[in-house]
Amino acid sequence: MREVVLLGIGQHKVGRFPDETITDIGRTAILEALKDAGIEYKDIQAAYFTNRDERTPCLGQHVLGTIGLTGIPIINAENASPSASTAFVMAYDAVATGQYDAALAVGAEKTARGLRVPVVGVGVNINRMMAMAKQGFAVIPGMFALAMRRRMKDFGETVEQFAQVAVKNRKHAHLNPYAHYQDVMTIEDVLNSRLICDPVTLFQCCPTSEGAAAAILCSKDVAKRYKSDGFTIVASGVLNTPVSWSPALGITTAGLDKMAADEAYNMAGLGPKDVDIIELHDPFTASELIHYEDLSLCEVGEAGKILSEGKTEIGGEIPVNTDGGLLSRGHPIGATGLYQIVELELQLRGQAGQRQVEGAKVGLGHMEGLGPCATVIILKR
Repeated sequence: MREVVLLGIGQHKVGRFPDETITDIGRTAILEALKDAGIEYKDIQAAYFTNRDERTPCLGQHVLGTIGLTGIPIINAENASPSASTAFVMAYDAVATGQYDAALAVGAEKTARGLRVPVVGVGVNINRMMAMAKQGFAVIPGMFALAMRRRMKDFGETVEQFAQVAVKNRKHAHLNPYAHYQDVMTIEDVLNSRLICDPVTLFQCCPTSEGAAAAILCSKDVAKRYKSDGFTIVASGVLNTPVSWSPALGITTAGLDKMAADEAYNMAGLGPKDVDIIELHDPFTASELIHYEDLSLCEVGEAGKILSEGKTEIGGEIPVNTDGGLLSRGHPIGATGLYQIVELELQLRGQAGQRQVEGAKVGLGHMEGLGPCATVIILKR
């Protein structure tokens, strides 16, 4: 396995764009990544494209075809919320093993509005899902309402602490011009927003968004032709399991995410204390607290404590979701994992502007999906 450099990144603003097609959005991110990398499209040897909601066959060929028809292989992939980070890992593996010298990963999405209903299929516990449906919990906010109630009972976390997650991430998004929502909020704003599934309120749910992000990876030797300061990808891990969500560990941990994180830490030869900045999967406020523990940022039951102490804010010990996360930057499902990579790269370059984490050298990106599946990617300066 040879060293792989993240050569270029690109992103489209997150939001709602009725006048732009998914091809328009995807092309913007790709062209920005090419420009940032200083590489020509003809020098890209393979592309990995992800999308969650569109039903167009070979969508990657349609999007990339508007940039050029060079004859490269274009692989379309879908892996729930971690789709884009999975494409990134696929591109990484292809370059690391020597199959290609330069590869592109891109995710583009025009996510449908409204609540997401879990897909019942292979790996989903049908009996459990049916039982949840009878209780009115067969929509994703219901699942996290249960997790919130359980954490409040087991760990003494409060509704105000869950609301603080949304406040923190909106504060970070206020400094991110690419974020879907950028206005600041108070705890009262969050708790007084429309009730979705008690105790989950509207502002504790991520928006369904449109957007696209891209990354170009290459071997270290190729990178030297374009830049002298590329960032080496230290570790990447993708885990999928044919088991229903949190079947044995209860509803206050994803389990699989900890497995993926431990694998990535081992591959990188690093531990949680070596990480300077984290982008994690926060579709609901409870998710962020759960994943503090899954990523070993704290002991089980202490997530609310490190949040209240300000340790996960910009300026704290381990800033989390500095771009606003899914809760405020938004969640264009097929592209979200690459938005995380873009933010980590900007931070490691020292180019994140007002939200810059001083001295950031190691960043971690984490995505979880209700497949279930999880990805953890570590970048090192």
